Amino acid sequence: MERFASIAMLITLVVTLVVGGRLLAMARRTRKLPELLFGIGFVGGGVGQGLGQLGQRVLWTTPGSFATAMSTAMFGFVVLGSSALFLVVWRIYRPGWTFGAGICCAALPLLGLCYGMRITSGDFATNDPVSAGMMLHQSLRGLLFTWASIEAIRYHGLLRKRLVLGLADPVATNQILMWGVASVFMVALNGIISWNLFAVGRTPLADPTSTALILVATMIVSGSMWCAFFPPQALRRWLTSPVSTPTGS
Repeated sequence: MERFASIAMLITLVVTLVVGGRLLAMARRTRKLPELLFGIGFVGGGVGQGLGQLGQRVLWTTPGSFATAMSTAMFGFVVLGSSALFLVVWRIYRPGWTFGAGICCAALPLLGLCYGMRITSGDFATNDPVSAGMMLHQSLRGLLFTWASIEAIRYHGLLRKRLVLGLADPVATNQILMWGVASVFMVALNGIISWNLFAVGRTPLADPTSTALILVATMIVSGSMWCAFFPPQALRRWLTSPVSTPTGS
């Protein structure tokens, strides 16, 4: 089961990097902020978490200055990705909302704080994920994806009402839903990891039930994320067909 979960996490890493890379390429053409922030968010998180986990297990397994520097750098990418996603949720869903700006103004310095806490406490030298800095980071990630879930589901509901009247694009409406689904399962994944680390004091993959839940969550996140940003042509055709498009009564 642990092997399957590792494969699922690898698939999620690949999907995240591909989606993020394509969004950065799109941002280079369009010069638009949302694509840029999403791209930074996904590539930063993918590189930081994926390469960081791979490095600790395969590439820099021997403790030392090189391993510490690489682990520190990889977590920096994670913090950068989380910061970009906080900004993109605010700018897409609540650009004129003062409270949304306040969330970002509080979250970004706190992300920097948790990074500094992990550096000063020596977490990266020992590869110890159970620390106050890591707990703060996981809490902020939970807040991030909870906020993203709420906003995406709320906005999808608004688009559904417009879709019935023929005033919204069915593909775009579904894309918002898929991002909401991915965010919901990111909340679940973050919760599983945090509960194992901080409540039980073990790695999540040491428990068969947690491993199975991680496997399911990562696969759903991967599929939903791909459909959210680059929906396949078959899905586009189905969404725009008369059968799938809701009509008013």
